[in-house]
Amino acid sequence: MRYDLRTIRWILATGVLGFAAFCPVATAADDAPQRKFALLIGCTNYPDMPVQPLEGPANDVVLMRDLLVGQFKFPDDQVVTLAEAQPAEHRPTYANIVREFSALAAKVQRGDHIVLLLSGHGTQQPIPDPPDPNDFEPDGLDEVFLPADAKPYDESQHKIPNGLVDNELGAWLSKLRDGGALVWVIADCCHSGTIIRGQSREVQRRVPVELIIPRGDLEAARHRGAEMAKTHSTNVALPGGQPASITEQLQGIAAIYAAQPEQSTIELPLPVDAENGTPHGLLTFTLSKVLREARSPMSYRELAERIQADYARQGRNTPTPLLEGGDRDREVLGLETWPTQGLFTATRDARGYTVNAGALYGLTVGSVLAMRAPGDRTGTQPPIGHLKLTAVDVLSSRAVPTEFHEIKPIDPLPDRAACELAFLDCQLRKLRVAVDASEAATRAAVEDALRTVAKPDLMVEHATTRDGADWVVYGEQTQVFLEPATGIDPHDPNATGRFGPVAADNQLPAWVGEHLRRIARAKNLMMVAGTELPNQQQAANLNVVVELLRLHGDNDPNPEPIAWDKGGLVLHPGDRVMCRVKNNGRDPADATLLFVDSGYGISAVFPRAGTVSDNRIYPGESVNAFTGTINDKTLGLEHLVLIAVPGKGGYIDFTLLEQPTLAVTRGDDDTSRSPLNQLMRSALYGGATRGMDVQESKQQMKLITWSVAK
Repeated sequence: MRYDLRTIRWILATGVLGFAAFCPVATAADDAPQRKFALLIGCTNYPDMPVQPLEGPANDVVLMRDLLVGQFKFPDDQVVTLAEAQPAEHRPTYANIVREFSALAAKVQRGDHIVLLLSGHGTQQPIPDPPDPNDFEPDGLDEVFLPADAKPYDESQHKIPNGLVDNELGAWLSKLRDGGALVWVIADCCHSGTIIRGQSREVQRRVPVELIIPRGDLEAARHRGAEMAKTHSTNVALPGGQPASITEQLQGIAAIYAAQPEQSTIELPLPVDAENGTPHGLLTFTLSKVLREARSPMSYRELAERIQADYARQGRNTPTPLLEGGDRDREVLGLETWPTQGLFTATRDARGYTVNAGALYGLTVGSVLAMRAPGDRTGTQPPIGHLKLTAVDVLSSRAVPTEFHEIKPIDPLPDRAACELAFLDCQLRKLRVAVDASEAATRAAVEDALRTVAKPDLMVEHATTRDGADWVVYGEQTQVFLEPATGIDPHDPNATGRFGPVAADNQLPAWVGEHLRRIARAKNLMMVAGTELPNQQQAANLNVVVELLRLHGDNDPNPEPIAWDKGGLVLHPGDRVMCRVKNNGRDPADATLLFVDSGYGISAVFPRAGTVSDNRIYPGESVNAFTGTINDKTLGLEHLVLIAVPGKGGYIDFTLLEQPTLAVTRGDDDTSRSPLNQLMRSALYGGATRGMDVQESKQQMKLITWSVAK
């Protein structure tokens, strides 16, 4: 569903429920002791509603509880879980949810941290008649989270009995803020857009309002919303008559939602490539993964940005998390010192070795762990042996002894030995492509074309079903298209569209091969760039940062930083943008910036390809890497990839990784002489070397993602 906090913002900003928008706000610096509470709600079954049951919310609450208790040290008895697996008094019913919110409001103190997770289905219902003037809903619909005991729409009351309406959520948040608490809301529930054709693995957490609300009630509600919009103001007055953004009044609250209003919120088996993936909400799983992988504090804004970057690393163009609240720039849970995971532990049993960490810690199949000698907690002694991961689940991994760095394998290794990451397999994989064509002759031609191009050097493999594919070669009569396996959502500006059509003739293999090769190269480049290596920057003394700034005129002396906002990092055609690169590290760095457009073209923007350029940036130095105007040729999601290596000897750049946007013919690619040649060739073309040696890595990579909207 879409929880965009419109109602909540008005409730809090106008003080309808007694909350003054300008009251003192607790901060992390307050002297009062900071306590930690969490309410985790996961709704899977809806026996009285005509909706599809879910599996992910039950796993989401377990995942979040493990994160909060294990990493962030929330007291176990102060984390309340409402889920189907719990006893009756802790099922996710409306009454139980109300009871737990009331209990929280009664005991919170100034400076307390509260985490709220809403995971499950949602929908909408008509606003009251007459409408509440303080509840501005221009579409005439309130957002509703569905507890497990929600009932079908009651036409006499014009509401969903036992539905949790956004107005109620706003009232409860108001009470928590009245007590001085700092609240973090995570809503992994549905959106208000249009359902699209998707993979069977992906289940949408949305109940279409048209399915449960009579058409007449919907039309009347939308009319009331349109009438309200004619006279409604989006500003509130501060003392002295100065208007202010309503969002800025939500001090003490940070809220992250699974998707923008027009996008799909989904659950699916995760990790994607795991043999025994467990259904999770994409937001909850990725949020937990990002927080576990992090090595330093981050703000909620940075967290949302990293979540979107992780989606892009996985090859997803959507969704984009929605971020709201006045505390968007507060550090997550107010932490100035990040709770690092420390060393992993390997336990020996009859089956081999089990490691107490998995995909949520950034581990991948093929990665190598170095095992420390008993008693060596500082890492000053050489490793006594290594383990290679053979299977990775969400929170654990299986491993076998292996030779690494000329250290012979030892078996058995000491039981419960401490180990740490020595080599990260970047999990570069081929683009999985399926065929979907009803016309027999067209299908045969497409199958032949795909067999021709599914070669190791093209990083493409044939998927037998759409369910297991990334992309689909789609046939309509004698015409062929290429589209994402999840389908196309016409309401989502970030959704990548179809490529084509092309005739199903002898030119088809070349067309399919060229398109798939460029998509695979661009996606694998983003996958490598979005992979965070533990202590990578510190080991190499590399710390290069990239900043985007908006120019108001060519000679603007004070360009405006472009921040990741509630809708993501959004640019518009005609925006004049400057990119600034700064070296905050201790060593000189050679920096390359590659631009990846929504048509999977890769362009070198710093330094320019084919030019003799000094791209070395010295400690403390900043460089205006490029200035340009956003155009409308590739509306959708676009990316900037930073590659930085130590600046020693001759200048190093990676401009030869360029490739044109799709639909442009291109020949064979050149080779690069850079130290990252093996890594980058493996990422883009296929090869034997697929990972990064953590201990010896001397590169920094970063992925920055934005959308271009009309």
